[in-house]
Amino acid sequence: MSEPMLKCLPFAILFLSLFLMSCTTDADEEWDAARVCPEDKRGVFTDSRDGREYKYTTIGNQVWMAENLNFLSKSSECFDKESLCENFGRLYEVDSVECPIGWHLPSREEWVTLANNMGGIEVAGLRLKNDTEWKPLNPGDNGNGLNECGFNLIPTYELGEEYGYMAVFLTASMDSAAWTGGGLPAYVVLAQALSYVDSIVFGSVLRSTYRNVRCVKD
Repeated sequence: MSEPMLKCLPFAILFLSLFLMSCTTDADEEWDAARVCPEDKRGVFTDSRDGREYKYTTIGNQVWMAENLNFLSKSSECFDKESLCENFGRLYEVDSVECPIGWHLPSREEWVTLANNMGGIEVAGLRLKNDTEWKPLNPGDNGNGLNECGFNLIPTYELGEEYGYMAVFLTASMDSAAWTGGGLPAYVVLAQALSYVDSIVFGSVLRSTYRNVRCVKD
């Protein structure tokens, strides 16, 4: 081996060692709520439009509403009766969503980022779901989540005895697989949490379908 190459070898070994150490650290690092979503970065903000207060939580580099949106906008509605909006928020068509000033309807990609911040899509549902109110599938089972970041993901739909509950949220993303005659995507991508899985799952519904909303800060 030539002398110049011998002189560079220690630096190459050092660089390789640091690279491998950084990879090992990232790979072995356990998910920790205190690091991902510290309690001192949670709180309450006021929607200036109607004076309603909402909880929020910071997860990674995102700030999310920790309650479902409950702003009376055009084409919004409650579940069976108006009083249920207080517990579950209002239901919206994607075109009727009006997040508070400084907040917006998250895209599918922003929901994926949230899931990744929670340790991955496969476990995000478990960690985001509230630790009460989720119906177990079998007697003695626990259908609740861990609510480790104060996201307070509550169930809003009952799927039946075999499937438990689910929570479904509109995203700002459209499914380009289907198109209307007017040239606009006909399907809205949904983010969903269910009683019987620990993951966050994604699906699509017609653009005119009403669902809940969580806003994310600009």
